[in-house]
Amino acid sequence: MSYSVRFTARAREDLLRLVAFLAERDPAAAAHAGAAIGEAVSLLKRFPLN
Repeated sequence: MSYSVRFTARAREDLLRLVAFLAERDPAAAAHAGAAIGEAVSLLKRFPLN
């Protein structure tokens, strides 16, 4: 079973600001952070209680 993960508008804005901040300073770090957050959300959708 797969669950959904919803972000508040503020949380979504915070994530976008984080990636933008990193991208200005270190594009590779921004890509890595974005991928890591995406993977974490994917895991949370599949295993919300772990």
